Amino acid sequence: IDGFDIVSATNNVTSVVDGLDIELKGEGSATLSVTRDTESIQASAQAFVDAYNNVFATIDNLQAGELSGDSTLLGIERQMRAILNTAPTGLSGSFSALSEVGIKTDRDTGQLGLNGSDFTEALDADFAGLAQLFANDDQGYAFRFDSLATTLLDDDGLIDSREDGLDARVRRLEDDQAD
Repeated sequence: IDGFDIVSATNNVTSVVDGLDIELKGEGSATLSVTRDTESIQASAQAFVDAYNNVFATIDNLQAGELSGDSTLLGIERQMRAILNTAPTGLSGSFSALSEVGIKTDRDTGQLGLNGSDFTEALDADFAGLAQLFANDDQGYAFRFDSLATTLLDDDGLIDSREDGLDARVRRLEDDQAD
């Protein structure tokens, strides 16, 4: 491949090009073309938008019920919005905000929306920059949201601590009721 001899015990070669499996059908030469799967990338961006919106919908439902006015939920909302409103620093690409790649916040609902044509245009203009905007190991939006989720969901994280506090309160109330 590209002037290098590759040896494999089977007709499947998986370790030559990262993320690419090659099935050999016979002897000879062939040209292999690899293209970007724009639809899958856009579907991933839509999944990111949907996940963000689902978290806020869940928070709204919880706030409308038993956790009305709960400070933990308000804190989670603030932290998530802070991630969106804090531009990444130190990225080498041409993008520094989701709005530059077609992901914008609706000012009336607070929900994120994805403009597919703007996203595709950004993808074509600077693929590496768009990838960094999401996946940079320190500043990318996906990285920062993953870090927040880990912090919130860890044992002894914010949610676990809040559950412990609510459970203790219920036990105290049950003890008071029994008394």
